[in-house]
Order: sequence, then C-alpha cells, then structure tokens
Amino acid sequence: MKRIHMLLIHTLEMMVVEGILLHLRNGEGRKIVYIAPMKALAQEVVEKFSSKLKPLNVIVRELTGDIQLTRLEAESSDIIITTPEKWDVVTRKGRDGLLSRTCGLLIIDEVHLN
Repeated sequence: MKRIHMLLIHTLEMMVVEGILLHLRNGEGRKIVYIAPMKALAQEVVEKFSSKLKPLNVIVRELTGDIQLTRLEAESSDIIITTPEKWDVVTRKGRDGLLSRTCGLLIIDEVHLN
C-alpha cells in the first residue's frame, strides 16, 4: 500500500511540474503562484522546484511570513511559493495588487477547508 501511495504522490508531482512547464511555455510572462499549506513545506517546494527547473533558468522564490520579496524580486520571479496566510495578505491588503494581477497559474497544495 505504501508503494502505491508513493507512486501516486510522484505522479501528482510530475503532473504539477508538467503544468508548470506548459504554463512557462505558453503563459506569456505571467507568474505561477504555488500555495503550500505551511512555511516548512514552502521551503521544501522552493528547493525542489529550484533544483529541477534551474537548467531552464526558471526563478523560484519563497514569499512567507519569514521571507519578504522586494518589488524587483517579485517581478523577476517566474514561480512564487507562498502560504495561504501570506497570499491572503498580499491579495487583500497589498498596495498595488502586482502579484494577483500577474498570476497566470495558481496551484493550491493540500487544501483544508473548514
């Protein structure tokens, strides 16, 4: 059973990466925002995506309560990994709405609705 579970997770990860690559090819410069459920997972996703997408010169950055981005860093990023809390702050209380306006693909990981 554990082997099937690991295979399913690997398959889902590959589907996400394929979606990202498709968007990067056809997204006309729009950003990808990946919402991870926790800061620890956000850091893990940044490391994983950065290493896998580095040969394609894709810039992956973290935006969480601990890590802030300058406007230039946000603009130059292809993929921004964030948390639900930070995305809420950025989209509802952000000054100019840059990230929400430039987001072309939103990936939500492990959604838990109350």
